[in-house]
Amino acid sequence: MMTIHALPTWLREIKDIRVNAQSPEWLVTEKERAFNALIKSGIPSRKHEKYKYTDFSFTTDKHYQLSPQKEFGNLSDFVASSCVTRHFIVMVNGVFKKKLSALPEALTVMSLKDAMIKHPEWIKSQLLKEATSYFSELNQAFFLDGLFFEIPDDYQSDEPLHILSIITKQNDCLIVPRNVFMIGENAKVNILEEYIAKEGNTYFNNVVTHWHLKKSAKVKCYKKQNEHIEAAHYATNLLELGEDSHFELVNITKGGIFSRDDVIARLQGIKANCLLSGFYHLERASQYVDHHVEVIHEAKYSQSEMLYKGILDSESRAVFNGRLNVVKDADRINAYQANHHLLLSSEAEAYSKPELEIYAEDVKCKHGATTGQLDEDALFYLQSRGIEERDAKSILIQGFAEEILKRIHSSIREHFAEVL
Repeated sequence: MMTIHALPTWLREIKDIRVNAQSPEWLVTEKERAFNALIKSGIPSRKHEKYKYTDFSFTTDKHYQLSPQKEFGNLSDFVASSCVTRHFIVMVNGVFKKKLSALPEALTVMSLKDAMIKHPEWIKSQLLKEATSYFSELNQAFFLDGLFFEIPDDYQSDEPLHILSIITKQNDCLIVPRNVFMIGENAKVNILEEYIAKEGNTYFNNVVTHWHLKKSAKVKCYKKQNEHIEAAHYATNLLELGEDSHFELVNITKGGIFSRDDVIARLQGIKANCLLSGFYHLERASQYVDHHVEVIHEAKYSQSEMLYKGILDSESRAVFNGRLNVVKDADRINAYQANHHLLLSSEAEAYSKPELEIYAEDVKCKHGATTGQLDEDALFYLQSRGIEERDAKSILIQGFAEEILKRIHSSIREHFAEVL
């Protein structure tokens, strides 16, 4: 039986679910169910396998309150200095801001609140999916808005679209955006998804995003998590991949005292392809990063890859849990997962847990994990060639990260350089 922690005080003091005046009855009912589930279950402890190494102290160290639906000052200059592409979508405290955005004409972009009016049945089908964790349930109970965008069939663009999520001064606030992205048949799009704080903040950003890729759709998503150093970031990505579709994620983590990404990818169509990768560089004591990735092969001839790398310094901690599930009769699939950690401090900790659950016979699946320190021989070699120790270490670190960073679109690669 799962052991639970007592509810944090701030959650006990939240009296009501959040609803809009236009919220349909089914959504109010669902929010009530999610809220009651939160109260009943409490926060799971480390005795729960899914949270074996998770540090929940961020839920009790602060006294979170629901984020007020307001802004702080003029953000035009900040947006102009932060966006790195011609087309961009701006979210402020979890709410879509059309006036601050520069949108391609071909795309349908709106708030989730408006999408529930224009596409009620399809949005309902997404939002009523079973919660995957305590924190996705938390989002379900309290989200008010988020982002909806639809890429039309046959849309083709190589230029990245920048989705910039800005948190303004929201001390000890709970921010809960819900996003739904639909990628049309034979469409191709590159997306830079970035989370950034405008000012010093201690907040909890709990994001849930649904991705639905139709036949032959192709998406490359480059995520940069650069939240405030005292912020908590929990992201849940739910992927549904259709026939011959391709989804690629490069997840770069730098900020936050706590950061966890749950990715659940369902390869539902024949020849669906999913490449998931991440890189994290932790430099501060008590900084924690957690990646839980699950790929479910439900169709024949599908392919997947997980490749996550991390550099840890000081007393930081990192966790990677990769789970591969191949259902019965999902033959001729090819899957690979790997996790590699580089420890720069004797006090840093890294945990790696690969899992394979295979019910088909004709498959190719493999996994691997390593944890080590800088190669002393390589360091000595560089220093013997006149390179200073600090520069020699930097070269080796960059070489360790290069396999991930070279996957980023060349036009925005410099934007990620600071992670090193």
